[in-house]
Amino acid sequence: PSFSLDTSMLLPVGRKQFSKNSKMVEDHGIPNGMYPLWKAVAVSSNVAFCELAWRFYNNSRRDTLFAQVARIFPFQKLDVDLVGTEYKSRTHKLTYDNDFLRFCYGYTSAVSPLRMATFYNALANKGKMVKPRFCKGVIVDGELEELPVKVINERICSEETAATLRDMLVGVVEGGTGAMKEEKDKVAK
Repeated sequence: PSFSLDTSMLLPVGRKQFSKNSKMVEDHGIPNGMYPLWKAVAVSSNVAFCELAWRFYNNSRRDTLFAQVARIFPFQKLDVDLVGTEYKSRTHKLTYDNDFLRFCYGYTSAVSPLRMATFYNALANKGKMVKPRFCKGVIVDGELEELPVKVINERICSEETAATLRDMLVGVVEGGTGAMKEEKDKVAK
């Protein structure tokens, strides 16, 4: 499914139980109601994210959701140029309703902050994902030897999708969960 930032799709927020086998999914501090997609993202609604996945990927399509996320998210080893062991990513299978729902808001996956930064950098880079670099180059025998940029994924999404996601993230900071308290109070009204 594809959505635009100004979509009129309304999504439930607050509290919802999606199946008799699932636990209640709750948004803390958000009363039950219906929000447009952009506002549900701005307030980081777990219920809204679960609703989207439940509508489009439940049952036989759960593996499709995971495959689509794995195609754009750097779960694989990044091979960064640092000494030490790289933190391994992990995720649960999406067989059980609770695991599926928790995956929708990021709670059944463990990824490093560096992988998250790599993903957000790809959005800022119009969809191109590159290997994290900690310096542009090194000095060898008094000469600067530039290190090449290594592309991990030429296109995790279209430039338009990356722009839409960036706009949504700006909404999080300007009037959602990333805003200062005064701004959060305005959004809640």
